[in-house]
Amino acid sequence: PDAVPAKKEKSENPFVKKREQESALRKLKAKVARLEKAIEETEEEAARCKEQIAQPDFASDYQALMEATEHLHILEEKLQGFYAEWEEYSSALE
Repeated sequence: PDAVPAKKEKSENPFVKKREQESALRKLKAKVARLEKAIEETEEEAARCKEQIAQPDFASDYQALMEATEHLHILEEKLQGFYAEWEEYSSALE
């Protein structure tokens, strides 16, 4: 019997490999774009929160001040995570 040639793996085909790389690059760029949008929105929310906290009449309401401060802390933690992810994905694009 004649030997059946083994099927080539997808990654051995240069055309398929290039398309897979292009697809991965598009996905990575989309992730970076989504992170940049999330960072921008979170930074804006944090800025609004800081402005609210800085208001003299707001500062006199202890409970509201504590809640706003906690919310700001959560936003800043989210931002740190977004920054780390953005840095990781952006460096992969280089």
